[in-house]
Amino acid sequence: MKTFDFLYAILLISCSTILSSCGSYYWCNVSAFGGTPQKSTYHVVPDNSTLVDDLEYQEYAHQLKVRLNEVGYVESSDSTAALCIVLSYYIGEEKYIGSNTFTSVNSLTFTNGKTNSNTQVSGTGKVTTSAKNKSIDARVKTNTTSSANAQIKQKDQGYTFSNSSTEARYETPIGCKITALDNQDMRPIWSVEVTNKLTKYSGSFRSHMPWMIYAAQPYFGKSGEYRVEIKEEEGKLKGLNWVN
Repeated sequence: MKTFDFLYAILLISCSTILSSCGSYYWCNVSAFGGTPQKSTYHVVPDNSTLVDDLEYQEYAHQLKVRLNEVGYVESSDSTAALCIVLSYYIGEEKYIGSNTFTSVNSLTFTNGKTNSNTQVSGTGKVTTSAKNKSIDARVKTNTTSSANAQIKQKDQGYTFSNSSTEARYETPIGCKITALDNQDMRPIWSVEVTNKLTKYSGSFRSHMPWMIYAAQPYFGKSGEYRVEIKEEEGKLKGLNWVN
């Protein structure tokens, strides 16, 4: 069973290559609109005014201010700033995306007082294009796993056993949006939205937010669609902890 458990874990990892963050890179999608503002003083507000005193919002707002200041923006008061920068973030609805099934076959044969053992492990994956969405109470829902053990054949001098496990796979869309408005007439100047997906293996929403905000930084005041990858080492130099 140790052999099966080890190979099963390896297969799970290999099947998680669709994750938005794996290995030594962080991947996400960036969509940017607008242009460079004439003035760079700013103040940050949440998209929902009731979140002003929310500790989670304050943490993300601080991270955003650090990235704005690094590229030449200057924090000011709401009465004197040229820009009102609105920060929003979200967790979407969890979706079922398919399942992985793994099977281990073990055989024992007794011949002339000796025992011969053989183990085979195989894995299959299935992805569905349509499935009924499930709502979640928490921000990340742990994937479900079912297992079965059965003796499938008995010989005169040997036995063969199988062990199979099926894992359901889910993903949850997440994102953050940063919008710069003219502080006088609330006219949009630029907007950057970063999107990603949570899975069982890709860490918590809170651990993703610093990376998504950092991923948005090069596109403040620019326009385009981008697939962004950030080296783990680069993130560490910027004070980012790896997603967990």
